[in-house]
Amino acid sequence: MVASNASAMAASIARNAAAAGASAAEAAALGKIVQPRQIFLDVAPGLEHVLQRELQGLGLGGRLQSWPGVVALEAPESTLWRTVLQSRVLQRARLGVGRPFSAAYESTLRNHVAGIPWADYIWFRSEPGGPPVKAHSDKSRLYHSDVIERAVLEGIEEQRQRFLKTRLRQHDDRSFYGRPEKARPPMPAVHVDLVKNECQVSVAVTDVVHPRAYSLAVEPSQLPRNEIDEGDDESSRGSAMLLSS
Repeated sequence: MVASNASAMAASIARNAAAAGASAAEAAALGKIVQPRQIFLDVAPGLEHVLQRELQGLGLGGRLQSWPGVVALEAPESTLWRTVLQSRVLQRARLGVGRPFSAAYESTLRNHVAGIPWADYIWFRSEPGGPPVKAHSDKSRLYHSDVIERAVLEGIEEQRQRFLKTRLRQHDDRSFYGRPEKARPPMPAVHVDLVKNECQVSVAVTDVVHPRAYSLAVEPSQLPRNEIDEGDDESSRGSAMLLSS
């Protein structure tokens, strides 16, 4: 019932956006905002219940599950970004890519990864190269991180080649190869979690979030230059950094 209500709301938002003059792509993107997504919130082991209470205090709903170091929920993307901005205990946030699937063999993992619409999550360059892969395996037939990483990167590379072939058919050689590539930020990390041969793939949407939450309170030139005794350590003085959130 919840999923059907979310789908109806997404369709209504997309129709209203199109009626207001938005393009088809913009209307579809607005409709996706309210669709429930799989969200994985990484936290220090032992603080899972603290993060759950924090989410409830912020009024962020969704179906919650937890296991050591992770709180998982299904909620709109707005919940993801509000958590990133307002949580005090969150370490990292990840967006689930598809549903869990059985991956007892390297070929199964590679073929499934090759079917994920990676263009929605990462950008393809003309030269080979994939994102960093972080693998975790527990009680699974695939346990070697190098094997898991190889299968994932081969699947992504297979789709990159299909993507570029499609783009090449849509453009002539001069416009395709003649344009300089735009500078891109580093690709987000792809997380692969295997537990008892069941695999969940997710994409990191943040790096470490808390260093971004602090800003310098005053200019360095305005800091007081107190006399320090010879035996004092500068690191013991008060910080000029303030929590900005």
